[in-house]
Amino acid sequence: MSFFKKIFGGRKTPEQKAEEFLLNFPFEDPVQITNLPESPVDGEILKQVMERLVAEKKIAGRFVGKKGWFIPGDPTPIFEQILKQIEQEPITVDELSKALKLSKKRSILALKDELRRKQRINEYIFGEEKVYSQRYLKQTWEGVLSGKDFVEDEIMYEDILEELPHREIFEGILEKWLSDEKSAVVKLASGRLMLRDMVPEMVVEHVKRQWEGGANQIMFDEIANEFGLPEEQVTKIILDLVNSNELNDVTVFTTDRMIKRRSSF
Repeated sequence: MSFFKKIFGGRKTPEQKAEEFLLNFPFEDPVQITNLPESPVDGEILKQVMERLVAEKKIAGRFVGKKGWFIPGDPTPIFEQILKQIEQEPITVDELSKALKLSKKRSILALKDELRRKQRINEYIFGEEKVYSQRYLKQTWEGVLSGKDFVEDEIMYEDILEELPHREIFEGILEKWLSDEKSAVVKLASGRLMLRDMVPEMVVEHVKRQWEGGANQIMFDEIANEFGLPEEQVTKIILDLVNSNELNDVTVFTTDRMIKRRSSF
């Protein structure tokens, strides 16, 4: 008779048997609670009792996912080391799996759970093969941009993509970054990257060209598409230009999201 079976005698309930078994189990590495060797009860009962013991802090550790996988002890130092590494360079899912001693899928679940606990889940991007820090990605992006002259040279979006590592990740996030007001550059409809500070002047020139071409009104969404900006940013730019008298001979219709040429009335 095994050691575990010897300690379970008498007429105890399944929950009592499960509790005694779990309190005496030599937890070391991550395990699946529903599949512990020599368990005296059904796996689901064992899992339910384990969840209670963890909640009551009688056993230290945390569950990963809903299948009963459990990391014993306090894994915080391991996660801190992982996050420190990701800040320097992306970590592969294989490296993450090895560090946490879990399968690839469960290691991702465990890291996401840790980030949610810290309210930092939005600071990271999970690719198919690697996990990336947004801070690392932004530093990489800004590093490539820093050597470019956007005034004298024609800097194209596609050319910048060719210079970036992890292109597949950047392709999924750059459009959002470029439309953010904090972005130093914007992506024009032509694919050219331009300094955001130059956009107001370019909007004025764009409006003048439209008037010269016979247009009597211009929709905000047209300007937004031309300069790669959300409509609310376009609205603000136009109102600022009108108020500063840099954009003349126009009436702004914010409800209809357009401007009209006054001389056309």
